[in-house]
Amino acid sequence: MERLVISRLNLAKYLFISCIFASLSLDVFIRIKPEYVGMSVFFKTTIFLLFIYLSRKWLLKKSSYREFGIISLLALCLISLLYTYSSSFPLDSLTRTIKLLYWVFTIIMFHFMIHFNTLDKASLKKVLILALMLMIPATLYLIFFPQVEHLAQAAGAYPLLWAIYCAVILLDKKDKLLFILIVIATLTLFLVVKRGAILCLLASVCFWFYLYNTKYITAKKLLRTMLIIVGAIFLLLMFFIIRGDVLIERAADTSGSGRDIMYALIILDYFASGTLEVIFGHGALGVQEFTGKALQIREGAKYGLQAHSDWLTLLYDFGLLGAIIFASFHVFLIKKIKQIKSINYPIYCRIMAMYLSLFMVSFFSEIFFSTSLIFLSLYIALVYSFNPNKRNLL
Repeated sequence: MERLVISRLNLAKYLFISCIFASLSLDVFIRIKPEYVGMSVFFKTTIFLLFIYLSRKWLLKKSSYREFGIISLLALCLISLLYTYSSSFPLDSLTRTIKLLYWVFTIIMFHFMIHFNTLDKASLKKVLILALMLMIPATLYLIFFPQVEHLAQAAGAYPLLWAIYCAVILLDKKDKLLFILIVIATLTLFLVVKRGAILCLLASVCFWFYLYNTKYITAKKLLRTMLIIVGAIFLLLMFFIIRGDVLIERAADTSGSGRDIMYALIILDYFASGTLEVIFGHGALGVQEFTGKALQIREGAKYGLQAHSDWLTLLYDFGLLGAIIFASFHVFLIKKIKQIKSINYPIYCRIMAMYLSLFMVSFFSEIFFSTSLIFLSLYIALVYSFNPNKRNLL
């Protein structure tokens, strides 16, 4: 019986990893051929159903729901599903809910696999090595292929950022290949010139430097840090030579792609709403219906632009109820991260610094309703899978 359970877990592991790489490959294909996005939704819905099937026994156990942060995400899934019924665009709202469920169940599956040691540290490193080997050349192709250059900024930066972060969490001194891939991926990220992703990376590095050196500062480490800074400046100069024109063009755009106007309009309309709308929101896709009326609908679209902020989307669509549940997810995640502090301080510094990126992205971009952030799911699962009774991360 025990062998049968192990074989089932191994089968689930290989199916899950296959789904990850199939999904990553599909994301690359869709960036190049966006007209096939419908195929992506269909395929990932199939993966989502497979996730549920693989984790069905674990999902029925009461012990699976001790992590309140994951419960918060499932609560938002339930609200999104309930609001679909009253939406002006029920099919699109249902599709958006499936995307959210896909992201949450990816977290649950990673957590499930790591918890039962089906995905151990060595296996995760192999997954990240292969993923970076796929994502780096794909992103470089998108950057330097003129017809799809803008898609590298739109779709390639954040998935690559979270893959880098997960690789850094698992990195050991002996992992030379993984380290080289992290360096190349970081340089690739700068070449994309996605301001939000670069800002998150720089902010997290500075935060890590502050956290780590407040406890472990020495003259040797200070010298090494200075050398790293000098090396980084040199690489930035090389980057400016290669992509300086794009950098100047992006820096000249101070409007944040119109986010400042959009944010102001959404906030003003929300507070001008009635009591029920303030508490329970305007319904699924409510914010995009509003932006369509306020800023006009693009040609060929059914409704307006996304809010480009998870907080504003959840506040406007689901009201204070949705915003409070989302805030509870962040609170429980921070509490879980703080448990790592007394057990493994260096790992705590890495994870806490990366949380800053998660917090920032949720303000000026969108995590929810995206099916391309598989490694953000892994990051959250790693936090919740940390065993305080062990000295290592996994």
